[in-house]
Amino acid sequence: GNTQQVQVTNVRLYGNLQVPHGDMTYEIILRTRQLAPGRVSLTVVVHVDGRPVRRVLASATLDMSSQAVVAAAPLARNQTITHADIRLAEVNLAQLPEGVITDLQDAMGKRVRRNLSIGTPIHERLVEAPTVITRGAVVMIVAQSALVSITVQGQAKEDGSVGEHIRVLNLSSGKEVFAKVLDENTVRVDF
Repeated sequence: GNTQQVQVTNVRLYGNLQVPHGDMTYEIILRTRQLAPGRVSLTVVVHVDGRPVRRVLASATLDMSSQAVVAAAPLARNQTITHADIRLAEVNLAQLPEGVITDLQDAMGKRVRRNLSIGTPIHERLVEAPTVITRGAVVMIVAQSALVSITVQGQAKEDGSVGEHIRVLNLSSGKEVFAKVLDENTVRVDF
């Protein structure tokens, strides 16, 4: 896996912090289900001489740094990403939107949705799978169940990427169907 460094900053305590003199230790309890970058709520339990004496609410910022995919060169809108275009770099996840790509393979072959400058962390909303079927293209519609497989010609009514569902006109029946793009020549309808 991908290791992450966590740093706690901007801690704010809410409540009375007066405690008796003695050997003081703290227990910090995260009030959310999982450790995520950004602002979090905490409960701080103050122990004096090993006994809990005070509970206070707190908030803090969790800065989490991790390796993520960034642009190694300027990338133009609609450009297809190659290995030379990207690299891994240490980034603070707390300052980025969710969906940052952390594996080079997950970005390769994708198309950039807008211009990106060098060092820009790449996240899922900035890239898309390339279009493999264009509107008007003749495709094979495969309809299959556990017992039967039928193939007919169709015409794509919209562009589509692998894994996407698009509208396709069945050229035999004249009916429009919703089908999943398998590759540049084939779509599948489940029945």
